[in-house]
Amino acid sequence: MIKQALIMFALSTTATQAAVSTEYFVGTADLTFLPGGQKATERGAIVRTIDAEKGLLTEVMCGKGAGRPAFVSPVYMQVAGDSLTISDTPDFKEDRILKGTGKLTGPAWAWTFLSFDMSYATAQGSYRIVDVNFVTGSQIIARKQIYDAAGVPVELYDETMDKVDEAAYRAALADMGCPTN
Repeated sequence: MIKQALIMFALSTTATQAAVSTEYFVGTADLTFLPGGQKATERGAIVRTIDAEKGLLTEVMCGKGAGRPAFVSPVYMQVAGDSLTISDTPDFKEDRILKGTGKLTGPAWAWTFLSFDMSYATAQGSYRIVDVNFVTGSQIIARKQIYDAAGVPVELYDETMDKVDEAAYRAALADMGCPTN
Protein backbone atom coordinates (compact mmCIF):
# COMPACT_ATOMS: atom_id res chain seq x y z
CA MET A 1 0.00 0.00 0.00
CA ILE A 2 1.23 3.50 -0.78
CA LYS A 3 0.76 4.62 2.80
CA GLN A 4 3.36 2.13 4.02
CA ALA A 5 6.06 4.25 2.40
CA LEU A 6 4.65 7.64 3.25
CA ILE A 7 6.78 8.26 6.21
CA MET A 8 7.30 11.59 7.82
CA PHE A 9 10.68 12.63 6.39
CA ALA A 10 11.01 15.94 8.16
CA LEU A 11 13.85 16.46 10.55
CA SER A 12 13.48 17.76 14.07
CA THR A 13 14.72 21.11 15.27
CA THR A 14 15.97 19.61 18.54
CA ALA A 15 18.63 17.23 17.24
CA THR A 16 22.24 18.04 17.94
CA GLN A 17 25.46 16.90 16.33
CA ALA A 18 26.90 15.69 19.64
CA ALA A 19 25.28 12.27 20.08
CA VAL A 20 22.75 9.81 18.88
CA SER A 21 19.26 10.96 19.85
CA THR A 22 15.80 9.45 19.70
CA GLU A 23 12.54 11.33 19.18
CA TYR A 24 8.92 10.22 19.13
CA PHE A 25 5.93 11.56 17.16
CA VAL A 26 2.23 10.68 17.07
CA GLY A 27 -0.40 12.09 14.73
CA THR A 28 -2.89 11.65 11.93
CA ALA A 29 -3.00 11.90 8.17
CA ASP A 30 -5.90 12.95 5.97
CA LEU A 31 -5.88 11.11 2.66
CA THR A 32 -7.72 12.16 -0.48
CA PHE A 33 -7.87 9.60 -3.29
CA LEU A 34 -8.07 10.98 -6.81
CA PRO A 35 -9.86 11.48 -9.11
CA GLY A 36 -12.99 10.67 -7.09
CA GLY A 37 -12.11 12.59 -3.94
CA GLN A 38 -12.77 9.74 -1.50
CA LYS A 39 -11.43 10.53 1.97
CA ALA A 40 -9.74 8.46 4.66
CA THR A 41 -7.85 9.07 7.88
CA GLU A 42 -4.79 7.22 9.09
CA ARG A 43 -3.10 7.32 12.49
CA GLY A 44 0.65 7.01 12.91
CA ALA A 45 3.49 6.80 15.41
CA ILE A 46 7.14 7.37 14.50
CA VAL A 47 10.37 6.71 16.34
CA ARG A 48 13.31 8.61 14.84
CA THR A 49 16.95 7.91 15.61
CA ILE A 50 19.37 10.67 14.63
CA ASP A 51 23.10 9.94 14.40
CA ALA A 52 24.76 13.15 13.21
CA GLU A 53 28.26 11.66 13.46
CA LYS A 54 27.37 8.97 10.92
CA GLY A 55 25.07 11.30 8.95
CA LEU A 56 22.21 8.85 9.40
CA LEU A 57 18.53 9.24 10.27
CA THR A 58 16.29 6.23 10.76
CA GLU A 59 12.53 6.49 11.05
CA VAL A 60 10.23 3.60 11.76
CA MET A 61 6.54 4.34 11.41
CA CYS A 62 3.62 2.24 12.49
CA GLY A 63 0.39 3.35 10.83
CA LYS A 64 -3.21 2.23 10.87
CA GLY A 65 -6.21 3.11 8.76
CA ALA A 66 -9.82 2.39 9.73
CA GLY A 67 -10.71 -1.26 9.30
CA ARG A 68 -7.16 -2.22 8.32
CA PRO A 69 -4.36 -3.88 10.27
CA ALA A 70 -1.41 -1.83 11.48
CA PHE A 71 1.66 -1.72 9.23
CA VAL A 72 5.31 -0.97 9.97
CA SER A 73 7.54 0.90 7.53
CA PRO A 74 11.24 1.69 8.12
CA VAL A 75 13.00 4.50 6.25
CA TYR A 76 16.73 5.20 6.24
CA MET A 77 18.15 8.60 5.29
CA GLN A 78 21.82 9.33 4.63
CA VAL A 79 22.64 13.03 5.06
CA ALA A 80 25.43 14.77 3.12
CA GLY A 81 25.44 18.54 3.64
CA ASP A 82 21.97 19.76 2.70
CA SER A 83 21.08 16.62 0.71
CA LEU A 84 19.52 13.25 1.58
CA THR A 85 19.50 9.81 0.06
CA ILE A 86 16.40 7.84 1.08
CA SER A 87 16.02 4.04 1.13
CA ASP A 88 14.07 1.28 2.81
CA THR A 89 17.30 -0.67 3.47
CA PRO A 90 20.00 0.39 5.93
CA ASP A 91 22.88 -0.24 3.50
CA PHE A 92 21.39 2.03 0.77
CA LYS A 93 22.58 -0.50 -1.82
CA GLU A 94 19.58 -2.66 -2.56
CA ASP A 95 16.36 -0.69 -2.15
CA ARG A 96 13.38 -3.01 -1.96
CA ILE A 97 10.48 -0.70 -2.80
CA LEU A 98 11.59 2.79 -1.77
CA LYS A 99 14.32 5.15 -2.98
CA GLY A 100 14.72 8.87 -3.38
CA THR A 101 16.62 12.07 -2.78
CA GLY A 102 15.86 15.24 -0.89
CA LYS A 103 17.03 18.72 0.10
CA LEU A 104 17.24 20.21 3.60
CA THR A 105 16.78 23.85 4.59
CA GLY A 106 17.89 25.46 7.85
CA PRO A 107 20.81 24.98 10.23
CA ALA A 108 22.57 21.60 10.04
CA TRP A 109 20.85 19.00 12.23
CA ALA A 110 18.18 21.56 13.16
CA TRP A 111 16.44 21.76 9.77
CA THR A 112 13.11 23.54 9.42
CA PHE A 113 12.12 22.37 5.93
CA LEU A 114 12.64 19.29 3.79
CA SER A 115 11.58 18.56 0.24
CA PHE A 116 12.09 15.25 -1.49
CA ASP A 117 11.17 13.16 -4.49
CA MET A 118 11.05 9.39 -4.34
CA SER A 119 9.88 6.32 -6.17
CA TYR A 120 7.85 3.57 -4.56
CA ALA A 121 7.37 0.28 -6.40
CA THR A 122 5.24 -2.69 -5.35
CA ALA A 123 3.42 -5.56 -7.02
CA GLN A 124 0.40 -3.19 -7.25
CA GLY A 125 2.34 -0.62 -9.28
CA SER A 126 4.97 2.10 -9.31
CA TYR A 127 4.44 5.55 -7.84
CA ARG A 128 6.24 8.87 -7.57
CA ILE A 129 5.93 10.80 -4.30
CA VAL A 130 6.63 14.53 -4.08
CA ASP A 131 6.86 15.61 -0.45
CA VAL A 132 7.39 18.81 1.52
CA ASN A 133 7.75 18.89 5.31
CA PHE A 134 7.64 21.87 7.65
CA VAL A 135 9.15 21.57 11.13
CA THR A 136 8.10 23.69 14.10
CA GLY A 137 9.25 23.33 17.70
CA SER A 138 6.66 20.67 18.46
CA GLN A 139 5.18 19.49 15.15
CA ILE A 140 6.03 18.11 11.76
CA ILE A 141 3.57 18.98 9.01
CA ALA A 142 3.87 16.99 5.76
CA ARG A 143 2.18 17.44 2.41
CA LYS A 144 2.60 14.62 -0.08
CA GLN A 145 1.41 14.28 -3.67
CA ILE A 146 1.38 10.76 -5.10
CA TYR A 147 1.44 10.06 -8.85
CA ASP A 148 1.04 6.78 -10.74
CA ALA A 149 3.60 5.53 -13.28
CA ALA A 150 1.94 7.62 -16.02
CA GLY A 151 2.29 10.80 -13.94
CA VAL A 152 -1.41 11.02 -13.07
CA PRO A 153 -2.13 12.26 -9.51
CA VAL A 154 -3.72 9.47 -7.44
CA GLU A 155 -3.53 10.66 -3.83
CA LEU A 156 -2.96 13.66 -1.58
CA TYR A 157 -1.59 12.93 1.89
CA ASP A 158 -1.64 15.63 4.60
CA GLU A 159 -0.08 14.62 7.89
CA THR A 160 0.49 16.39 11.19
CA MET A 161 2.65 14.73 13.82
CA ASP A 162 3.12 16.00 17.37
CA LYS A 163 6.32 15.42 19.31
CA VAL A 164 5.60 13.23 22.35
CA ASP A 165 7.49 11.42 25.08
CA GLU A 166 8.29 7.72 24.86
CA ALA A 167 5.34 6.72 27.07
CA ALA A 168 2.82 8.46 24.78
CA TYR A 169 4.48 6.90 21.74
CA ARG A 170 4.29 3.40 23.26
CA ALA A 171 0.64 3.98 24.24
CA ALA A 172 -0.15 4.92 20.62
CA LEU A 173 1.60 1.76 19.37
CA ALA A 174 -0.46 -0.38 21.74
CA ASP A 175 -3.70 1.37 20.78
CA MET A 176 -3.07 0.74 17.06
CA GLY A 177 -1.94 -2.86 17.58
CA CYS A 178 1.62 -2.19 16.45
CA PRO A 179 4.69 -4.19 17.49
CA THR A 180 6.30 -2.64 20.57
CA ASN A 181 9.93 -3.76 20.27
